[in-house]
Amino acid sequence: LMKALPEEIFKVSTAKSLFYFGVDTAACVASIGFLYAVVTSNIYHSMAIWQQTLTVAPLQIFAGFPMWCQWCIGHDSGHSKK
Repeated sequence: LMKALPEEIFKVSTAKSLFYFGVDTAACVASIGFLYAVVTSNIYHSMAIWQQTLTVAPLQIFAGFPMWCQWCIGHDSGHSKK
């Protein structure tokens, strides 16, 4: 029976893991910081509610994606190959 993924995919690399953790953390900070800057701006508060909704909805998805990536890192770190 052939395996779908090569064996080297499953080799643990602390340096690579920490690198991706850092990238995801930076993406979280940047996207949430941008979202915060938008919702606290005077331009945002001068918009109608429907315009605020259309502005913030994609930014929340943009901010949520790296947070989901962080969750995946934490979740997958609890698994081990046996």
